[in-house]
Amino acid sequence: MVERAYLHNLWRASQAAHKWWATQDTPSAPLTCIPPMHKALVQQLLHFSLHSYRGVRSSAILALESCMKQFPAYIMQLLPVPLAALAKLPIPQADLVTQNADLPSGVLDSLRGAMREAAASSTISADPKAEDASAADASKEDGIVQGATSLLRAQSLFRAVSRQPSALAGLVAGLMAGSRYSSPQAQQSILECYLLFALRFIRPPELASAQAAGAPYPEPIQKLLTDLLHIVGPGQMHWRYSLRADALLLFLLPPTDAQTAALLTQHYLRLVLSQLINQRRLGLTGLLYLLQQLEAPLQGGVKQAVQAEVVKTLKTQAGFGSMLLEQMAHAHPTPGSANDNSAQSQMQKFMSMSKDDMVVNSLSASFDKLREWPYCVGTPEGIKDQSFLPRHARLAQALADVAPVEMQAALQGPVQDALKLAQDEDRARTSAAAEVLAGMLASSTTFAAASGSSSNAWESWAQGAFQAALAAAPLDLAEAWAAAVRFAVNALAHTSPQGMDALLQTLIQPPPPGAPSSAMVKRLKCIGQCLEELSALGITGTDDTNPPSNYPATLHSDHQLALKLLVSAEAVRVGRKFQRQFLQELPGLMARPGEALRHHSAWCGAILCDSLMWTAPCPEGSTVQAPSPMEAGAHGAAPNHSLLLRSNVEAFCDIIVEGMKAGAAVVSPDQDERGVKTPSSMAPSGPTPMDTDQTILNSALGASSRTDSGSGVQNPSGPDQARGEPTSDAAMTDAEEAAQRAASSSLIGNAMQAESAASTGPSGANDSALTRQGSKHEEEVAQLGFAVQFMVQGLRNGAGPTLMPLLVRLLPFLLKTQELQTPELQPLSMESKAALALLKYLPLKPQVIPQVMLHTHGQLSTTAMF
Repeated sequence: MVERAYLHNLWRASQAAHKWWATQDTPSAPLTCIPPMHKALVQQLLHFSLHSYRGVRSSAILALESCMKQFPAYIMQLLPVPLAALAKLPIPQADLVTQNADLPSGVLDSLRGAMREAAASSTISADPKAEDASAADASKEDGIVQGATSLLRAQSLFRAVSRQPSALAGLVAGLMAGSRYSSPQAQQSILECYLLFALRFIRPPELASAQAAGAPYPEPIQKLLTDLLHIVGPGQMHWRYSLRADALLLFLLPPTDAQTAALLTQHYLRLVLSQLINQRRLGLTGLLYLLQQLEAPLQGGVKQAVQAEVVKTLKTQAGFGSMLLEQMAHAHPTPGSANDNSAQSQMQKFMSMSKDDMVVNSLSASFDKLREWPYCVGTPEGIKDQSFLPRHARLAQALADVAPVEMQAALQGPVQDALKLAQDEDRARTSAAAEVLAGMLASSTTFAAASGSSSNAWESWAQGAFQAALAAAPLDLAEAWAAAVRFAVNALAHTSPQGMDALLQTLIQPPPPGAPSSAMVKRLKCIGQCLEELSALGITGTDDTNPPSNYPATLHSDHQLALKLLVSAEAVRVGRKFQRQFLQELPGLMARPGEALRHHSAWCGAILCDSLMWTAPCPEGSTVQAPSPMEAGAHGAAPNHSLLLRSNVEAFCDIIVEGMKAGAAVVSPDQDERGVKTPSSMAPSGPTPMDTDQTILNSALGASSRTDSGSGVQNPSGPDQARGEPTSDAAMTDAEEAAQRAASSSLIGNAMQAESAASTGPSGANDSALTRQGSKHEEEVAQLGFAVQFMVQGLRNGAGPTLMPLLVRLLPFLLKTQELQTPELQPLSMESKAALALLKYLPLKPQVIPQVMLHTHGQLSTTAMF
């Protein structure tokens, strides 16, 4: 990496030193200082650059580009020639006498006229004599087009297009007028030039500053925009050039006046219902950009014009909601189609696309970059397999924000009708309904009471539709609904904490009576995605009310600013309430039977513990004494909910350790060297190797491991190495620590009883009967399986550094379960091996290495397997 950075820096220095022509600040010779002989030679080179012979063209273009780099005054003088050739206009003589800063207005008017004339024809060529043209004339035309496009792809001319609005307008008009050529070779050259322009597009500074200030467009751009909006109507031109015009309009967004904004909104609303998938994607991209720009301070009545056009369309166009849902369904892959989402596969798919598809996909990806979601490294499975497309949900959300009443009326019926059918009967339509419902739930207007009514859309129909859809969803579509819930939580955390609370409280409710175990799995999928999103939003175990006292002032302010930029304090309260409720439910899930249920429970538990045990890192050398939850709420102040949650999480970790210890003792009891079980009555009375190692370890460590160097927080919570021993007056005594542990365990224990009472009602009668009839052996094995799966899920999700203290405590029991003899325990043994394989790649903190060595040596001493 260092060598690559050095070579890149060296290359940039070489460019800056030897190619001054790349900047406008470099002094350049005007036309009057260039010798006439040089001008004459340039005229000849320009003529040969449009020759029908490829070798002649290539040599002339190479020499001509060198001349433009040496004398930038040639650029605007030569630009009209390739533009006229591109639009099939009479090729003019380059004016090398009068210096022009912009493209001459007469040339631009001719190009716009050619574009309008080409748009009037529904075929590629408007020339009636095209079929009678000789082969020599066709070859000459191909040479002209290929030479013109090669010149326009040159760096010098392309820089002029990216700096002057008139040059940009001329190139766009020339590309649109290229349909006047009938030759396939000519059309291929124009298409390649258009693709390169789309991929290398840079907005001219004059256009960008006008859009940022809300000023009118530059005159050439305004005239071009008027012409494009006039010719993009239905049936105006060939579909390929219509698609090209739709894509070129995206380069001119956002609009700066109300009339243009209304016309663009109307156009994009028509495109989202188009039968062509590429036009739908362009319409969706443009409409999303217009609607989401409403949050910015716009001038000229643009905001009102866009809102009025959306409301008008939703009111007047019958069946808009049904057609929108149908077109969204068509965008999903067909069932059974290959869906490899690896980077290599995606690149292969991109390279196998047509040029038009490449432009559309590149434009959509570019506009979606700033709205990329989710923010975490892992992408939900529903998005990976394209059963949930976030751009569709964004569109539904944006429309609901602009026209809530009209959007509810247009989409309520189609969504409910789609969800009445079996969801696996038409999977694409179900996915579209999930996206629309996610967009509706993500809008704060869904949870706000309508004018003149005491109820809102959530209470009237959206809540019931969501619950019924999740209950009826097959397991393979549950990922799409989980992604939909996560999308809604992300939006509501920023706009409506009350709506976020209503959605999360609906989700945390237990399954209805008589529901199968698959209902619990689907619920856990949704809960896990919500926990992931809360963590990505910054709702973690960080004590935001008590940052380290010796933070530098700038870091302290940045810490508080980051919290404010993520979500509001009310949203943090709602998120931690949800985390606390699920944390209370988790212990009751540990002993539940079923591999799928155990897998998802452990996954959710790993996400939650990782989030609540994570703390923002302090600067090196800074320490802060972490107050107890009760100290944080002393003197009448509100208790510190983040510290209360962390205390409960530590109690839950103790439950995991005890459960894994009991399970490991059942499936793999300690044996002597001959393989005979050693009863407790026959245990040696003297110190064991474990005791001796512990004594040596304690004397060697001393006071070195009393502070967690990773977070800089002196944690007074117990004798474990990960927590450190009390070392100061502020640390808790053994009695205080025991009292706090008892309080935390009591909270978890009460939650376990409540969860067990809820699960052993009518809804869990079968599970309760099995639990009562089953032996304690099965319950302990289930807890062992949960702990092993917890380790696997935590390490695979990147939570290893945060969960390291807990993983070290679980290590001795993990080593005991590597080789299990009973056939029914072989899946558990495989999971245990996978956990150990993942654990050995986890970088360990120096203070935990002696603990790991102690556990490993203890197992070598006491287990016959080793």
